[in-house]
Amino acid sequence: METTGLSFTRYFVFMLLLHMITPSSEQFTVTGLQGPIVAPLGGVVELSCHLSPSQNAEHMEVRWFRNRYTQPVHLYKDGKDLHGETIFQYVERTQLLKEAIGKGKVTLRISNISVDDDGPYHCFFKDGDFYEEAITEVKVTATSFEIQILVHPPNTRGLLVQCNSKGWFPQPQMEWRDSRGEIIPPASKSHSQDTNKLFDMKMTLLLRHSQRNVTCYLQNPVTGQEEMTSIVLSDKLFPGKIIWMLILTTVLTLLIFIMVPSVALHCRIQNKLFPGKIIWMLILTTVLTLLIFIMVPSVALHCRIQKRQPREARSSSTYFRAGIEDCSPTTRFSDCFRKMAHPVVAGAVIVLSSVCAIVSFITYLQLKIRVPPSDPLFQLDMMWLEDMTVILCVLVAFITMIISIIYFKFRGFLESYGIK
Repeated sequence: METTGLSFTRYFVFMLLLHMITPSSEQFTVTGLQGPIVAPLGGVVELSCHLSPSQNAEHMEVRWFRNRYTQPVHLYKDGKDLHGETIFQYVERTQLLKEAIGKGKVTLRISNISVDDDGPYHCFFKDGDFYEEAITEVKVTATSFEIQILVHPPNTRGLLVQCNSKGWFPQPQMEWRDSRGEIIPPASKSHSQDTNKLFDMKMTLLLRHSQRNVTCYLQNPVTGQEEMTSIVLSDKLFPGKIIWMLILTTVLTLLIFIMVPSVALHCRIQNKLFPGKIIWMLILTTVLTLLIFIMVPSVALHCRIQKRQPREARSSSTYFRAGIEDCSPTTRFSDCFRKMAHPVVAGAVIVLSSVCAIVSFITYLQLKIRVPPSDPLFQLDMMWLEDMTVILCVLVAFITMIISIIYFKFRGFLESYGIK
């Protein structure tokens, strides 16, 4: 009897130890899908997870949630789906597939995928006080097949080409490529997001030299899908030389119309005939030397002032030669310069000073970047710059004439009082 009791005690202790060592049927691990799951925008995605070891999960709580446990995407509890507990973003969009729940496997189906569905999902199993979870990453993707290339009107800086594409997610890789597939650095690159959080991409390219073919290339970083659009650019679209030739032609035309009446007036004052050949030679010289003959009206004015003065006036050639002869090496520079102050010399100095000042200002305007190419006002700024360049070039003639007239008036006034 004592042997039987001892054996029973040993059996009881053995079974207790075996129960302590052997894992309980309530213990398990949860395994989800490996790697990120790609979900196309507007499509359907299925997220699966299962218990290890396999066991019946019909009596367990199965909860799918994003970042907060208390805000389930889908909740299964007490053998039924509790749709009333689902957060409003996923109402009527989720379905729990339970065909294999007897083996511990469930699948969450999410329909009408949006950008907000991007991110991690927790698959949570709970049996009594024991629970485990697995996390699956969802990558929402959207690729646009619409790529638009715009060619803006040419300006003095070059040809601005713009590429637009809407409806991407996540933000795509965007670049310009030439006909050989090499990357061309963009002038600017920007993006924004619409109300659906899709990316609208914008990229510009400022071409200063002829470029036969350019391609706007975009690639989705998740799927690797590529989209591109090319455009062939004619050499006629590159206006660098044409614009400056147009400006120069305009200035030269104005100079000719200003110069000829002034020379004719000068001749009538001198009571001399002006041969036809010399007129054409003078016009040709004006075209070649640009602004030098703007001073002709001013020189004529100086001559009239000299004639009205009571003191003996020397001719222009005598005046000029005398000034040269008086400039000996021992003469002070200031005295020599005063004696050399011939109207033509003074006029040339005024012309060169005015031209240098205007050219410097135009160069400053051309080099200064006031508006980036990505700004909608860039084209307006280019139009303003071209107009200002033409206006300043034309004003060179009138500004030089005004300055020279003031100078000769003031010089004549001083000489009338014997001030040299």
